[in-house]
Amino acid sequence: MFYQCPLCHQPLQAALLQHIHRVLAPQAQALLDIGCGEGYYTGALAEALPAVQMFGLDISKAAIQRAAKRYTAVELCVASSRRLPFGDVTLDGILKIYAPCDGEELARTVKPQGLVITVSPGPRHLYQLKAQVYDAVMLHPIKAEVLPGFTLQAEHTLAYEMSLGGDEAAALLQMTPFAWRASQAVKQQLLDTERFACETDFIIRFHQRDVE
Repeated sequence: MFYQCPLCHQPLQAALLQHIHRVLAPQAQALLDIGCGEGYYTGALAEALPAVQMFGLDISKAAIQRAAKRYTAVELCVASSRRLPFGDVTLDGILKIYAPCDGEELARTVKPQGLVITVSPGPRHLYQLKAQVYDAVMLHPIKAEVLPGFTLQAEHTLAYEMSLGGDEAAALLQMTPFAWRASQAVKQQLLDTERFACETDFIIRFHQRDVE
């Protein structure tokens, strides 16, 4: 789960909807959003694909409770992504944004020729925010993504600049892995900033389940 400010993540949401709508099989019946948080992407997919049953999963009970109040068309559950509560070959696709998941579970639950769509950070993701914390900012390394039982079919990049209020920037910092390195002075400086410009940089990959 990560900070889901609509103004920040709307371009990513729109890009995912466009790509998924184009590549999803017409007969698709079930999609799962792993690490769905409060359902920002899950709810949008449910609305865009009314013929498809949308599921959302997160380990946070509080996040799932909030999602359930907002998105009544989505089936939600509190569970670990390491052991998916779905039967074998029952899902036409899985969306995985930053969320960890056991590769064997992906292969077990996704139908042949089904999809796993992943989103990971590109090299300059949140560069300016990192610069508030670190003296020397290292670009995020690009790692090859190999999912056993799947073939990479497409890879897209998406980058845009966010303009955040001070409270939004501070909230975003708290949802990052490097928040623990930030001093109280840095956090206060962000809160006191009227507008904070920060880059996003995403890599979107589409993996198709092999036919055995």
